[in-house]
Amino acid sequence: MALATFTLVGQKAIEPKVAQRFAELVGLGLTQHEAARAVGIGPSTGERLLTKPQYREIAERGRKERNGISADLARVIEDLLTAEDAAGAPNYTLRAKGAELALRYSDALEGVLPDEEDGALLPGVILVFPRPADVSSDSI
Repeated sequence: MALATFTLVGQKAIEPKVAQRFAELVGLGLTQHEAARAVGIGPSTGERLLTKPQYREIAERGRKERNGISADLARVIEDLLTAEDAAGAPNYTLRAKGAELALRYSDALEGVLPDEEDGALLPGVILVFPRPADVSSDSI
């Protein structure tokens, strides 16, 4: 795929490597604003670059790869959160590991988990809220 240097009247040329890196960063999950700042171009220049098919394709390919990895990770975590031993009893060691991974990789799982649409937690995950130190059980 041949990449070209873009110039518009009154605008500085954007090197193909810079434009490609911008598209790659967008594909990795950065916002257009963040990616533009990272490669040293303006946000509107970044928006214009993504109107070009070759750069839009780079960004889309990156998003698809990232979502594929995230979907695989989500399946593994869901399996861990619902793990059972050979007798069918909950395997709490594996479920705890699943909860740990769900918290550690929550950013990567964003938008991938099926239960996320309605705000539900993954199977096996419970929320525990500690009481503030200044509240006694008598006042509850």
